[in-house]
Amino acid sequence: MEESWLLTKPLPNKENHRVVNEYLLLLKNEQRNKRIILMTRNVFQEFFQVHNVPLSAITMQNVEKWVTEKKKACTKRTILQYLSLFRKFFRYCLVEGLIDEQPIPYMYEKINGDDDWKLKRTLPNEENQQMINDYLFMLHTERWTKLTIKRYRTILQSFFKETTTPFSEIDFADVKRWMTKNNIDSQTTSHLSTFRSFFNYCIQKGMLDTQPIPYKWKEGNSGSYWRLRMQLPNQENHKEINEFLLSLKVSNYSKHTILSYRNFLQKFFKDRKEASFSLTSSQIQQWFIQNEKDFQEATIKNHLIILSTFYNFCVEEGTINKSPIKSRMFPRPRMAIPKYLDKEEVAKIREKTDQLWLRDRCIFEFLYTSGCRVDEVHRLDRSDVDLEKRMAMVLGKGKKYRQVHFSEKCANLLELYIERRMDSNPALLVTSNQKANRLSKDMIRSILKKLGEDAGISGSLHPHRLRHTYATEMLAKGADLLFIADELGHTDVQTTQIYANLPKQELISLYRKYMG
Repeated sequence: MEESWLLTKPLPNKENHRVVNEYLLLLKNEQRNKRIILMTRNVFQEFFQVHNVPLSAITMQNVEKWVTEKKKACTKRTILQYLSLFRKFFRYCLVEGLIDEQPIPYMYEKINGDDDWKLKRTLPNEENQQMINDYLFMLHTERWTKLTIKRYRTILQSFFKETTTPFSEIDFADVKRWMTKNNIDSQTTSHLSTFRSFFNYCIQKGMLDTQPIPYKWKEGNSGSYWRLRMQLPNQENHKEINEFLLSLKVSNYSKHTILSYRNFLQKFFKDRKEASFSLTSSQIQQWFIQNEKDFQEATIKNHLIILSTFYNFCVEEGTINKSPIKSRMFPRPRMAIPKYLDKEEVAKIREKTDQLWLRDRCIFEFLYTSGCRVDEVHRLDRSDVDLEKRMAMVLGKGKKYRQVHFSEKCANLLELYIERRMDSNPALLVTSNQKANRLSKDMIRSILKKLGEDAGISGSLHPHRLRHTYATEMLAKGADLLFIADELGHTDVQTTQIYANLPKQELISLYRKYMG
């Protein structure tokens, strides 16, 4: 097999030659982009041919002088990329104990003359300083306004100047304490969105697994999150709704579902002094006309389902005789066809997956050929997967286990990925950093989103789109709806029925297959 990732010519310094080849082999084994590996090889081949000194003797001045000579032939972006290649290589040397310090600072420290975006003071934690400056530099290069960057910088600088805790260990409680101390309303969205944006950047860089700053609708992630967050005017309503929400928790409804139920019921009853059982159908309908007339039909339907479920609970508890929610109150939205990938889009994505890291190829293949939800894949452990039978045991909605199947190609990729893992984490998918933590749902979504963008497909690529694609392809190939429902974990086959709404080209394909 052609070893195209290795140096093509011997370097004057044999030790440098050995280390560079080991580094290139590491990139190859980690399934890095082939173009990046070859670029790294060519850059180091040229640089170390004229720098016959030990690695520990290489300085930023050496690299800067060599890069300066390239400036006439290269764009600023390429120059930045060169420095990034050197910094990553010397970081590897630092970890291996081949050098004592990193000679190449972060790109923002040397390349850009206009550093108005940069932190204006030194933070107690150097790691925080580097990560925030890296983030601010990203905002600067993506042409965010100076005013916005200054606001983000001021907020992050004010918070991190008071703590030595690494950014990777900051949680929502730390941020809330700081806001309270500085008399900042904890509901101030500008401050929370700044922290959320910064931590999203950390996640994209693989430095964090989960977002510590929840969105407003996600708050209440600890303790009795199903309880109402405000006191309702009618105490009996307050008590009934909390009992209803607790019943959802006991019935294993997902946290997301319970929070959406809680937030809407809180909104509906927050100004009502009368008891819930005294409301008539016309009063409820009038409220929707006044408060949700501009809402989408699907949203109005979901809110009516929440109210209906609550009132049915009250009927079962004997609080009322019958529900005031009538079927005529529900809008009749047009049944939407699930957004799935066509054959051409799948082919484009597959072409791009060949350039991905092995772990990311496993993510795409598993989701595409199993139809699993992202939450189910996130929770998978190695022990849950049977590579020989190409089968996995996943924990789905309602905390119900089911068996799913995946392709032979997926099994081969997973086997290779697991063999190359050096960590002891039981999780099937882990981060690529030294901690090797379980890969977060947000990170899986981020990987797929970037894959879709690189492949140039229309719309966003997300886990549920792959689930739709799986179901649609299974139906197009003649699979029974009951089988598809079982594979997807649908308790009601009517939920699966939506995939029967295939576009015309699929119907024509099936007609020709069976009728000629």
